[in-house]
Amino acid sequence: MCGILFLNSSQNLNSPEKSKFKRSIKLLDHRGPDNNDIFFTEKFALGHTRLSIIDLSNKSNQPFFSKNDKKYFAINGEIINYKILANKYNYNDEDYGSDSDLVFKLFTKYGFKNIINELEGMFAGIFIDCNKNESYIFRDRFGIKPLYYINSKNRFLASSEINSLLPFLDKVEIFKPVVKDFILDGNIDHSSNTFFNNIHQLRSGSYIKLELNSQKININKWYEPGFSCPASKLSFDDATENLEIILKEILEQNYISDVPLAINLSEGIDSTLLSFLSELTNQNPYAYSMKYGLEELDEYYKLQSINFNREFIEYDYLSFLEHAKDVIRHQGQPFTGMFTVAYSILYQTSKAAGYKVHLDGNGIDEIFLGYDKYLRKNSKTFNKSLSGEIYQNYDFYNKDLINSPNSLTIKNIISNLPSGISEKRKAAFIDLFYLKIPRVLRFNDCVSMQHSCELRVPFLDHRLLDFSNTLPTDYLISDTKGMGKLIIRNILKKHFGEKFSFSKKRYIQTNQTNLLLKEMNNLLRNTLLSDRFFSRNIVDPYKFKTHINRLNEKNLKNSYYLWRLLSYEWWCQQFID
Repeated sequence: MCGILFLNSSQNLNSPEKSKFKRSIKLLDHRGPDNNDIFFTEKFALGHTRLSIIDLSNKSNQPFFSKNDKKYFAINGEIINYKILANKYNYNDEDYGSDSDLVFKLFTKYGFKNIINELEGMFAGIFIDCNKNESYIFRDRFGIKPLYYINSKNRFLASSEINSLLPFLDKVEIFKPVVKDFILDGNIDHSSNTFFNNIHQLRSGSYIKLELNSQKININKWYEPGFSCPASKLSFDDATENLEIILKEILEQNYISDVPLAINLSEGIDSTLLSFLSELTNQNPYAYSMKYGLEELDEYYKLQSINFNREFIEYDYLSFLEHAKDVIRHQGQPFTGMFTVAYSILYQTSKAAGYKVHLDGNGIDEIFLGYDKYLRKNSKTFNKSLSGEIYQNYDFYNKDLINSPNSLTIKNIISNLPSGISEKRKAAFIDLFYLKIPRVLRFNDCVSMQHSCELRVPFLDHRLLDFSNTLPTDYLISDTKGMGKLIIRNILKKHFGEKFSFSKKRYIQTNQTNLLLKEMNNLLRNTLLSDRFFSRNIVDPYKFKTHINRLNEKNLKNSYYLWRLLSYEWWCQQFID
């Protein structure tokens, strides 16, 4: 993984703009500490910071430039099928360096639109064709790799992180509709808007075509998930066997690296699948797991039959205080839970041990219907959470905030979905592309790259989604059994037994609620009962004080709304005040 920064101006770049660009690319050094380079032309600048993963030689330093073709290229991510592409298009090993180098050669020879659909993996990049006076700014199918942009009258900018774009804003202002979505509805990273006015994020599976001279942009989708896949006629056991083959192939591709790898293991089914497939493909990664000071995690970890060396990372209040400020700064926007800070400790530990790449098990629940909320009995509660109705039961929110417009409502998303999709798959689709996975990917990218670690999510692969969409719903979830991702559990059953593989899904994150009521209570009160916070016009001061004074272990079952308020206030203090 790496960092990219691009500036295109309608006027010739002057010395102050070039100096600002150089300072801004330095803000991405943590994403790519192994090399930093910039190309300047009369009207655009393209910079790249490299985290060397495949081909560690200087040959694969970026940005790439073809003098004869007048083309430039910078990319962040990994193309896991690059060896297959090299064979298909008759490139020998000596013809290219890294996966990124090969993609540049393919784009140059065959064109962006003819190659982009063939790329497997995670990526966000910029391809500039000066001969055609155009540039393509693109992002992978699921938005695993981030890309933010500013489109103003006289210039266009794109970057891997918001922080490197902020110096180019005339004024840093809050985009209030996103604040409402976050505070009231609990939704974040679900639209093209960010917390900063005039800074946008490119949505997953999309590209921007930029005309270099006129600054005109067109945003298009290059990937749409297929819901009209032909229905599979495989039996449940045959489908299980086929899925295991697909999973094995995908994981083998994700283990391609010239540096040491580690895996993140929680106590659940998805992590166990990741570790099992790692063994199946003859890998022996080092494993990291979070403890959070919760004794009930020990029982679940003991049920896992893990043959890898594993290190447990402890997390407590003092750890939070030590790391929170830096995490907020690197995230660039508020986030939804304390677990993000906890993972900063994990990646810091991993980096010190020499690991530059991690694998994580995100995506299985959304692709194979693993969450309890997809069950019929929970559909009413799930619909309330989509609309924000659950959170809006509190009476202390400022009326101006309640009456202000949203950035994007999930109800609008639902109304635009293709017809013929079952309610269960519809709910999972929203989680996959709007509600859950986008925010998780942003948190994970920023917190891992904060410590110069590349995070891969092998289960977020369109080949798995396409296969899942061919299967009967009852291969995935059963209202009768009250359980999801049945086909995944069936893979694990023959290796880990019925008791573990078909155990109920466990929802253990951090001890956030307990910390907020106890060790962090003074910090919570000093932050959220301050005049500084009240000046944000998020809550009614009197009603909110009353609410906070009544909090105790019996009436605080869910602390997410409090965390969102804390996270927003701390973000404002770092970026707005």
